[in-house]
Amino acid sequence: MGEIRARLATEARQITTTTWRRAGHRPARSRRRAEGACILTHCNAGALATAGYGTALGVIRAAAERGNGIEVFADETRPFLQGARLTAWELARDGIPTTVITDNMAGA
Repeated sequence: MGEIRARLATEARQITTTTWRRAGHRPARSRRRAEGACILTHCNAGALATAGYGTALGVIRAAAERGNGIEVFADETRPFLQGARLTAWELARDGIPTTVITDNMAGA
């Protein structure tokens, strides 16, 4: 039982450190550089909601690491905006400019 648990723990660490990072960089490589792009997110798809590098936020992080001057608008449904606030917190820690908005503001 101990060996199985150790192997599962090793696999989980691999997924959270390498696999998500690689997945985040793949779209950044396949698209032209999005200099000055504004990106809209909904809810949280970062490390807090998924693992390691994040899923959707992994792509944003990868673009920022490549030097693309991006800005993020994080939206969420009211009244608490919890997903947007978590997204903004994660991206602020990475130095990526983020503005929290409500989902009704996205069209404007």
